[in-house]
Amino acid sequence: MRYRRLVLTGVLLALLATVISVSKAIPGPGDVTPSPPPNDLLPSDPVALQNQLDRDVKTLLDVLDGLDDLAGRASSQVGKLGESDSKVYSQSENDLIRSLLLAYLNYRTVLFRIVDRYQNYAAIPDPDLRLEAFIIGYAAGLSLFEKGLSFIQWFEGNDRAIRKLNEGDLTWGVPAKVYSTVRANLSKSRHIKILRDARVTYESLAGQAALPPGPSQARIERLRQHIGNLHEALARRPFHPWDYRFQNLLDRAKSGADRPVYRVQSWISTLIGDTKLPVRRGRRSLITLDQVQQMKERLQPGDIIIERRNWFLSNAFLPGFWPHAALYVGNAEDIQRLGLDSNTFVQNKLEDFRKLAPDGHEHRVIEALSEGVVFSSLEEATLADYIAVLRPRVAQERVRQAIASAFSHLGKPYDFEFDFFTTDKLVCTELVYRCYDGGVQFGLVDVLGRRTLPAIEIVKKFAREYSSPESQLEFVLFLDGDEKQGNAHFASPEDLIQSALRSGFTWLN
Repeated sequence: MRYRRLVLTGVLLALLATVISVSKAIPGPGDVTPSPPPNDLLPSDPVALQNQLDRDVKTLLDVLDGLDDLAGRASSQVGKLGESDSKVYSQSENDLIRSLLLAYLNYRTVLFRIVDRYQNYAAIPDPDLRLEAFIIGYAAGLSLFEKGLSFIQWFEGNDRAIRKLNEGDLTWGVPAKVYSTVRANLSKSRHIKILRDARVTYESLAGQAALPPGPSQARIERLRQHIGNLHEALARRPFHPWDYRFQNLLDRAKSGADRPVYRVQSWISTLIGDTKLPVRRGRRSLITLDQVQQMKERLQPGDIIIERRNWFLSNAFLPGFWPHAALYVGNAEDIQRLGLDSNTFVQNKLEDFRKLAPDGHEHRVIEALSEGVVFSSLEEATLADYIAVLRPRVAQERVRQAIASAFSHLGKPYDFEFDFFTTDKLVCTELVYRCYDGGVQFGLVDVLGRRTLPAIEIVKKFAREYSSPESQLEFVLFLDGDEKQGNAHFASPEDLIQSALRSGFTWLN
């Protein structure tokens, strides 16, 4: 659940409006191109890069399926709004509108992050991997445009619903006038032109290009089918970028008169205009690798990791300072020492667990991210800006059960709607909740008519029980980030307790 808050002021939250533009040539055989800027969001190792591409394709396919399902529910439910009272929405109707909005915005955030990751993919030296990266970036940008139009259409003509959507909600980080802003962004002529040019590049160079045989080929082909469906959906709309200018551009590109070029770019459109999101510290986290190594000496299998990364695009649309939780399971030797290597759930996944993570470190963490429930290295999971670790006060056998349970959930998709009622999809805190269900009494809270567990509630539980002999969570460590100093330091349990009162809008502090 690495969903992180994205804020420009205490009242205005950035809306994510992502598009694809065209400006750097796709090199063909023997072509020499200028050196593009380095891409520090993608691994340089070809094997690790292929793994990242595969994870992003899976995530993108899950997001598209989720958005289709969301659209189906919206079309069947939105028309019933106001049936009981034409002047006032009931609480359940209010929750319905807000839940549809939040789910859409969370899907949108993931699409934005995928496009952001591939901004400089022209730096990828392998032409096959570069082609895959272009297809992934284009599909994400195209999806943002077409699914944005779908979102607008759900409520078109329903003035009362639109007024409700345009209400701001600081608790959940939803800006005022969100519906109107999304609608305005989609109608901007420069966005339409950029998408039109990007399709020319796709159709002339990437749409029919042969992909190398391998495990990712089938997924990329599925993604190209989705792209075709999105093209057709846009062509059926009166408001779309495929006009006569697109065909002229495509004809010139195919005839060789123009050479298609590409680059993925992104915009964050806010209520005060088009403003580029500031990114402090580059991509560097406040917590260092040395501090992660120090953490390893303190952690035990079964520990709960709570995490925050400032300036990260998936911070959005959840309350509180702490947005993400994960389970520390130790390395393969720890699993064997605990006798879990003979557990059915663990045994089936142990071979993959023993492999190195994409960053070259051991797997030690199981967490639910946008690509689903996955293994991560401790470095991947905790090179952040703030980390807290809490240890459930339960018997060792209960810890073993929790870790086995985490392994049983591996591969499940991420639940972008945070619904704890179902277990076929999991959000990050639900993974922790399910693993310790019955052993630790986490207090669920009502969110838009659903019972759920934001990560901040785990810290609040620790704070409430800290001085009690019945406390169920033991303090292990707190690495507290300091934006002004540009570093993080080990802090006290009392500091962690106070962190629960901090605003999620940290870049204003």
